[in-house]
Amino acid sequence: LGDVLGAERAVGAGAEPDGYMLYFTTAGVATVYPHLKPAPYDPLRDFAAVGRVAFNSTMLVVNAATPIKSARDLAALARERPNKVTMAITGIGSVSHLGAELFQAAAGVKLVEVPYRGAAPAMTDLLGGTLDALFGDGPTVMAQISAGKIRAIAATSHARSEIFPDVPTFLEQGFAD
Repeated sequence: LGDVLGAERAVGAGAEPDGYMLYFTTAGVATVYPHLKPAPYDPLRDFAAVGRVAFNSTMLVVNAATPIKSARDLAALARERPNKVTMAITGIGSVSHLGAELFQAAAGVKLVEVPYRGAAPAMTDLLGGTLDALFGDGPTVMAQISAGKIRAIAATSHARSEIFPDVPTFLEQGFAD
């Protein structure tokens, strides 16, 4: 929501571009949010992209104590245990929500989507073993992967991450583009 408020502030009440205001945002606010609810801005009309500052791959992660080693394993578990495998949703329309929906469609499975108010409480429950999986962006999951507490089982990028080159992409695991 903070990014949405920032977008509203950057656009102002029909403010003309003055060359002084820069607005850094995420793909979600620029491309997803306006399709979920009426936004007071049109990302194509009201903003001019200057460039990309960073690219952030989202990863599907599980607690390291589970036997799940791949996205295929998670899909098989969901088929084995219908309506029992849980996936954190860190906000309606968030990257984690869209990732969960795309994964379910590609794998032909139905997960129990557990809503959270952000990634931190979802990560706490994943670490505690009360959740089966979570889609998290690199900075959110990096420390826990490095500590061996969670396992990244798939990356959403087209190529493997330079930071986690051992994590296969969904494409590599046979999930459609």
